[in-house]
Amino acid sequence: MKEKVQFDHDTRKKHWLHPAISITILEDCKDDDSTIQIYTDGSKNEQGVGPGVAIFITGKHTSSLQYRLNKRCTNNQSLEYLQNINMAVKIATIFTDSQTTLDSIKNTRIHTSLIDKIRLQSRKLKQADWNVRFC
Repeated sequence: MKEKVQFDHDTRKKHWLHPAISITILEDCKDDDSTIQIYTDGSKNEQGVGPGVAIFITGKHTSSLQYRLNKRCTNNQSLEYLQNINMAVKIATIFTDSQTTLDSIKNTRIHTSLIDKIRLQSRKLKQADWNVRFC
């Protein structure tokens, strides 16, 4: 069975989230006081795309995730990991070195599938009493 490869694409207008739904992006990462810190990084070269994630809870490294994606994929992350963490204080900060991703999340006129998935997942986490910030 051949694996279905999904690529980033524009989201159809009927699936856009309302622009009033906001995501917190810290201007100064030194202001972070979250219980959970998630550090993301990705690279793309002739061998493919390789995103990685390191997760720290109360300052202790708890896990690392690495993926190899199709060469034609782009460089964005999602938030599904947080849904499975049961914490009394549900505050998490996601650190990324991708200014393009942060700018895309902030810009309510950008509606690619990956950016909208990040927004939707952030909204679901907020409804589950999580405070998720990006830096």
